[in-house]
Amino acid sequence: MNQIEIHVVDHDGEKLFKTGELLFDQMLAEKEFEGGKLTITRSGQILDETEEISYYGTHGATTCFVGLRKFFPENNFEVHTKASLVPDEFKVGDVLILEINQEGDYAQHLRTLSAFHSALIGTLSENPDGITLGELDKKLPSVLKEEMQTTKRAEIVRFLPKIE
Repeated sequence: MNQIEIHVVDHDGEKLFKTGELLFDQMLAEKEFEGGKLTITRSGQILDETEEISYYGTHGATTCFVGLRKFFPENNFEVHTKASLVPDEFKVGDVLILEINQEGDYAQHLRTLSAFHSALIGTLSENPDGITLGELDKKLPSVLKEEMQTTKRAEIVRFLPKIE
């Protein structure tokens, strides 16, 4: 099991997640994390932990952090699911421990995921009236290549627009 520590930090007045030297603004429950576990700690004490990370839902089902009952009591669903987490939901100094069966560099994974997300959103935004899969296949590779270069150098990997 690969264990990844994710710290909640203050960076120039903005709360962000940090793993290694990489700062990022959102943590998604990803398909690759299914079967894993997330533990939330503060000052070395466990605040909450997932029962599992798994596919959940019916219409629009997605992979979720399942069972965070103590930390997110307002999620009054029976299983307390969250598809993503953002730093503002935590206090600076909190540590999230992600245990997953996936090996590899989590920071690089985040950079790649962010680049793909930006490329896809950018390509779709340029075509507000819609785009065919064939057109997407033609445009996406070049946009993705540019986004990979951008995120490779980025100090902060962003999945959400920064609100000033």
